[in-house]
Amino acid sequence: MLALRARPSCISRSRYLLLTQTYCETFGDNEKALAKVDEAIARFPNDAGLVFTKGQVLRKMDRGDDAQELFEKALTLRELMAYSVMTDEELFEWKIFYSLAGIYEHKKDYDRAIEYVDMALANKPSSLVLQRSKAGFSRKSRPVLRCRPRVPSYGRDRPRTRSHRIGQLLAARHRYAQALAIVENEIDPG
Repeated sequence: MLALRARPSCISRSRYLLLTQTYCETFGDNEKALAKVDEAIARFPNDAGLVFTKGQVLRKMDRGDDAQELFEKALTLRELMAYSVMTDEELFEWKIFYSLAGIYEHKKDYDRAIEYVDMALANKPSSLVLQRSKAGFSRKSRPVLRCRPRVPSYGRDRPRTRSHRIGQLLAARHRYAQALAIVENEIDPG
């Protein structure tokens, strides 16, 4: 029986990724995770997955500017990674864009965050996470304006029964005919 030996470079890359993620996510030791991913990048400098992972670790360490540089560098490595078996294609389709959007959200630059989420949505339009993120960025980028001023209530116009509450709710939604029917039924139930 023939035994094929796996390429050591592929195994090493995946081991480095696993070690880095374990130190960072499971143990919360970001310094050790950073040391492991630096060691991996020294061996495999053009691996987009390793560069992206280092960016994620730096982001967890609140070093957003350094992480942003690495995410942008990872985008430039796509052509070099085209023939690699270990490349996660989703990395280039949406993960890097989503991470860059998070960097800009942290900087409170919501318009740039929306740009990057749109790039991610172009490749993954059915993702609810991306759609919700875009909605959140949109909400944060534009102040909420009230349609009508809030009028203080002094107790005299408070609804006292369930039908009064329903009538006020309908009136607030401009469904006056139904609101009037409820009030008239309350006055003359017969």
